[in-house]
Amino acid sequence: MKDYKIFQTFIIIIIFCIISCGEFIGFSDPPEPDLGNILKVRLYLTTESMDKLYESVSETDFVHCIYQVGNTRQEALIRVRGFTSRIDPKKSFTVKFENNQGQLVKYALETAYDSFVTNRIAMYAYRLIGLPAPETTGIALYLNDTYMGYYTRLEAYTEHQLESYYYGNNGELFKANFIDNNMGNHVPLQALSEKKFPDNNDFTTLNTLICNAKNMDDESWLNWVDNYIDKDEFVKYQTIQGYMSIKDTQYLNFYVYNYGKILLLPWDNEQSMNLEFDRYLHGNSFLTSGILKDPYCRAQYTNNLRVLFLSDQTDILPLLDLDNPGNTTNIIDDLIVEANRIFFEVDRAIYYEPTNYFTYNDYLEEKQRILDFLYGRSYQIPDPIY
Repeated sequence: MKDYKIFQTFIIIIIFCIISCGEFIGFSDPPEPDLGNILKVRLYLTTESMDKLYESVSETDFVHCIYQVGNTRQEALIRVRGFTSRIDPKKSFTVKFENNQGQLVKYALETAYDSFVTNRIAMYAYRLIGLPAPETTGIALYLNDTYMGYYTRLEAYTEHQLESYYYGNNGELFKANFIDNNMGNHVPLQALSEKKFPDNNDFTTLNTLICNAKNMDDESWLNWVDNYIDKDEFVKYQTIQGYMSIKDTQYLNFYVYNYGKILLLPWDNEQSMNLEFDRYLHGNSFLTSGILKDPYCRAQYTNNLRVLFLSDQTDILPLLDLDNPGNTTNIIDDLIVEANRIFFEVDRAIYYEPTNYFTYNDYLEEKQRILDFLYGRSYQIPDPIY
């Protein structure tokens, strides 16, 4: 009898330990992450939609979901997104719905590959210089009330947004993808690139741009650039692209927009802000290097780099719309302030990452790399620049 009571007591203790520690071994739900003021985005899918969502890793089909922020719920569509990142263990998503005005709202919910901060600072820099680059927000993402981790929400380019910004209708947006050294083997570009809008299969604009950049003699090309490229908008793009030393935009990870004139718009810039990438300054593809052959573009690009990153004055640059117009520090100070704001947010979120996909040490390495870059990149840029 005594042995039985000892055994019974032992079993009770084991059961108590299991109940109290269930959050660690799966018997009960984990505690709600303490994420402070980080925006919470909740997605709800039926079992059938969830199964189809996982199938969209290899497909492009959207499935139905509910998109909730605060107490506001919205009928929406969702799919797994990305190019090579589709095979990563922590998935990125595209969510889209119509707002109350009937306009398309489209978000990329990014895991950010090996980065939580880099792309957000890059997009902020493009916006500082006057391009309509995506607004980015750090979010806590929940899928059917399961915490998926810290994500970056980017507001994707839409027809309404770009047409209102560039004063026109019937604009075309392409997500470019071409192989730099084997262009002749990949024309037409439909097999590699995407046309975001309008909804047709007309790739004439993109094919013309890429083929002319690759094959025209300099005189003919510069003539064509003069007539068809929005030089001022290209220079804004290339100024940040050059300073940020973006590694993987040789043939993808940017958009081509045509509203009557053609310009480039930024997208995934995670592979940037690294002092080891200092060779990426004057364009990293035949397209960007080719446009910089234009004397006007080269002169404006040189001036922008000097004023924004090599000078202590920004109040002489009319194209900047800074929060403090009278401020006399260059744009690097603004980037450092923004970086520290995001660091403060991520410092808290990183402890609650549900996977080892991006660890705290990974984040600390990214943080140090960014700070080293912001304080050191200007010393890598020669002057005269050309």
